[in-house]
Amino acid sequence: MPKSELKPCPFCGGKLTHLSTYPGMVAFYICEDCQMRFEVPFHDDQEFDETLNNRKDGEKKIEFSWIEQFIKQNDFDHDSLRCLWTTYCLHHNLDVDTAEYDVGIANMWFVMNKSERDTVDWYDLNSFDNFMGMWLT
Repeated sequence: MPKSELKPCPFCGGKLTHLSTYPGMVAFYICEDCQMRFEVPFHDDQEFDETLNNRKDGEKKIEFSWIEQFIKQNDFDHDSLRCLWTTYCLHHNLDVDTAEYDVGIANMWFVMNKSERDTVDWYDLNSFDNFMGMWLT
């Protein structure tokens, strides 16, 4: 278990609590407030502290993964998904029609297609992009 104090949850600011560790592989943490779970690969306590506390890129991956899971659950309204994407973009300073933004939209579209969700709001990547970016332009 890490020895230094950990930064708060990147989503809600709550306290992270250690769940379990598989030495040399991964540690599992959970936020006491929002219940978001974190898996961080590491080899020793110091490396783990550095990985979790310097997690700017990790936050993006974790948050985007959460959005993908939200899509895969296939039980949501379209405005909720757009709210999540808008919040994600604002949280990570993503501008519409930049390479990073376009990759995110394309990845979400891929997950959406695999979930086989029927929709009248979009029918291809371009219409999905327009729908998702509506509040960002």
